[in-house]
Amino acid sequence: MRHVSARALGLIGGTGAAVIAAVLVLVLASGGTAAGKNICTVPSAGTPPSPASCVTELVAPHFVSKTGGSPISVTKFRNEASGTTATHVVLAASFSSSVSVATITVAINGSPADTSGCTSAPSSSSATAVSCPVGNIAGGGTAKMTVRFAVGANTTDPPADIKITVTGSTTYGEGGGTPGQPANSVQFNTDSLTVSKDASVQGDCLDGGGTVTGTTTGQTTSATVGTAADSSLPCTFVDAGVLSNTFAPLGTLKSQISFVDFPALGGTGLATVKIFFTPLPTGVSNVNQLKLLEDTNYAVPFFSTYITVPDCDRSGNIPAPVAIPAKGATDAVAHSNDSCIFNRKNATGELDLHAISSPFDSHFGT
Repeated sequence: MRHVSARALGLIGGTGAAVIAAVLVLVLASGGTAAGKNICTVPSAGTPPSPASCVTELVAPHFVSKTGGSPISVTKFRNEASGTTATHVVLAASFSSSVSVATITVAINGSPADTSGCTSAPSSSSATAVSCPVGNIAGGGTAKMTVRFAVGANTTDPPADIKITVTGSTTYGEGGGTPGQPANSVQFNTDSLTVSKDASVQGDCLDGGGTVTGTTTGQTTSATVGTAADSSLPCTFVDAGVLSNTFAPLGTLKSQISFVDFPALGGTGLATVKIFFTPLPTGVSNVNQLKLLEDTNYAVPFFSTYITVPDCDRSGNIPAPVAIPAKGATDAVAHSNDSCIFNRKNATGELDLHAISSPFDSHFGT
């Protein structure tokens, strides 16, 4: 359920917000990008532009509740050239629907940077584009723009889920320009956010951590998280919800699909995930009989491959080796674990898990 990101514009920092937005629209419409093959190993190409290797876009969490939510957009650029400087670098994010921008932060090579040149177009209360000039980035260097925003549509009950695509981009010069091409290169990536129409999912970016819960008839998922390990994040993003098992191969699951999404956490690094099966799946009379599966396909159809979630050790820790299971991992071969069951409650049909962050939303079912 994950998407990626992009952004655009490579003029000098004083460029007005209206011009920035206009250029971004033109570039997106034309799909025009200079190659930038030194600074960006795999540059964007085609229409719409393909993802670039030097730009990542993350919208987190990927689901927010209909009654609120303050997600973040993280647009990051890495100069992949060892000896070439990207000049006049501008990070940008464009939104397919208007958002209200709460905060903008910038980091260069991991250190906080000036945001006085950042702009929101047409305004911070109704923005469709945000951009920040970050100067010159030497080979191997990075620049990151984090935007915390709110989606106006999620203050009412939408008749259907609303998907908002965020396109992150980086515009830069390469000294005299890539040979035979314009002096400016624009590289893209995208990610997306869903505003839920119902209570099947709850998500937000929480100050100091907290708990979110998504529920449908027969199944509930909750996730409790602490503070993000990455101190540059303005909040800890988290979502929890329930999906139909039609997103898995027919007959794989008796239950629906529980999912959670959160970043690497500080402290023990463990989140508490609770899944309630009410009633228990057909043929299961006791929660101790439940065999909980975790998807390792990391894309629809979920559970094309999967592993069994193990019990925690006596201290509540995940059995070693602790890491994200490899894509395609199964019980037939040795694999890592990123979650474990530390408690079962038959009276409530409840499984309590400890879990670490995954770069993919985690999906569980039985």
